[in-house]
Amino acid sequence: MSKYRFGGSSVANPDNTFTATAATQIPLTAVGSASVAIEGHPAVDVYNDGSVERIAITNAVDYAPITDANAVPRRTVVDIQKCDDCHNQPSLHGNNRTHEPEVCVTCHNPTMPDVNQRGADPCLSDLGTDDTPIDFKVMIHAMHASGENKKSFDVCGFRSSVHSYEFVYPGRLNNCEGCHLAGTYYPVDSAAVLGTTFDVNDPSTPTDDRVVSPNAAVCSACHIEPLDIQHMELNGGDFNATKAADNTLISSEIESCVVCHGPGRATDVKEVHAVGTFEFN
Repeated sequence: MSKYRFGGSSVANPDNTFTATAATQIPLTAVGSASVAIEGHPAVDVYNDGSVERIAITNAVDYAPITDANAVPRRTVVDIQKCDDCHNQPSLHGNNRTHEPEVCVTCHNPTMPDVNQRGADPCLSDLGTDDTPIDFKVMIHAMHASGENKKSFDVCGFRSSVHSYEFVYPGRLNNCEGCHLAGTYYPVDSAAVLGTTFDVNDPSTPTDDRVVSPNAAVCSACHIEPLDIQHMELNGGDFNATKAADNTLISSEIESCVVCHGPGRATDVKEVHAVGTFEFN
């Protein structure tokens, strides 16, 4: 999925609803279903002291068909109530994006590294020119594993600001169901899921981007040792793949992770991670 941010206009309707018209059309090459997200942070002088506080409100998301017969929502893999166990109510980007992972992944999708913030200081001088993926599955795993791996997750953010994350996750890293819904942590079909972009060259085309195949991308966010990477490569993981014009993966390999790590297989992810055996996360 690619992300398009539309400028445009909105008008108030007599029934107190609003109609928004995008300034940019959905590309003619787009397929599948579109997601439409609404975010916001009402600014209110809560304490009557002349300063305004941004009030976090839950974001809204809906889906519309493009080429699908009916709208197909994005698959749900995390339980926001589990996120709340630590974060209470996740609200980021100035309280503008709140408590809805389906909105988070609109921007934090596999095609989006931090390239748009890499061209200026302090980010350029501190982190260099190499892009960092902001693909949600990679970013979240890398952040939460950073204290265990001793590998900081460094990314360029708003106005080329530097953000470095290295902290100890208070739960059990191997308990996938500390965040995931049951059974949503198994290897995916790499022919059906986009690879994670780590290097954007010409922004006008994806065909010269460099990507990591989807299972290797997420597993290597936690499993960072050279033997781990070699294991992934020997079983079809590609850390230097390319993309077609529609952003789909082009690789000389086929990820075979599910052969061993799929449900009921010899090294079932649920079994080797001991998921479900912990009384508490």
